[in-house]
Amino acid sequence: PVELFSYIFELACTDDGRTARALSLTSKQVREISRGYLYQSLVLTRPAQLATLLERSENVPCHLRRIKHLFLALRHSDSTTGSLHSESTCPLEAPSVIKVLHLAAPTLESLSFAATCPLTGTSLLSYLFRIPFPFLAELSLAGLYPFSFQTNNFPNLRYLHFAAGNRNPCGLLKFGALDRAFPKLTHLRVSGLSRAATFMDELE
Repeated sequence: PVELFSYIFELACTDDGRTARALSLTSKQVREISRGYLYQSLVLTRPAQLATLLERSENVPCHLRRIKHLFLALRHSDSTTGSLHSESTCPLEAPSVIKVLHLAAPTLESLSFAATCPLTGTSLLSYLFRIPFPFLAELSLAGLYPFSFQTNNFPNLRYLHFAAGNRNPCGLLKFGALDRAFPKLTHLRVSGLSRAATFMDELE
């Protein structure tokens, strides 16, 4: 039955999208059923992937591009230095990153977002907190994150991980900002600390 296939596909398609794409190649029936899971779980690490996703999503009905799990961390290539990151391209890619976040926000359940570019990282993370994520339950962020959290945008967030970026996030726990922004938060993890004596005082 279609319902059973759909349930199996929902459980199976939690990688970077490869499983859903592989299923779509097996038969016409499976291809039709798997269409709704091609965008369920995505990993975006290259600017070209952002462009492809935005281009294809324009012609895909909303019910067939429900993104539930997203890993977004751009890796840049610099032919002159061999580096995986080129700061000069960050401002050009920021609008595409914002469009992808808006595209995924209505259905997203888990998000890992690395915005480590010194030119755009903080502004992108600040913008992220202004987007409503009604179903987001897990959020992991890397980058120099701000402490300005918008209220009512994360009503179901339970797990929050500040993975890296601010070595001494003094003030993060003050004034009840986290409580107001994330009313259902049960787990908070802060990584990448260094010489964070003042932040440790907040925990006591």
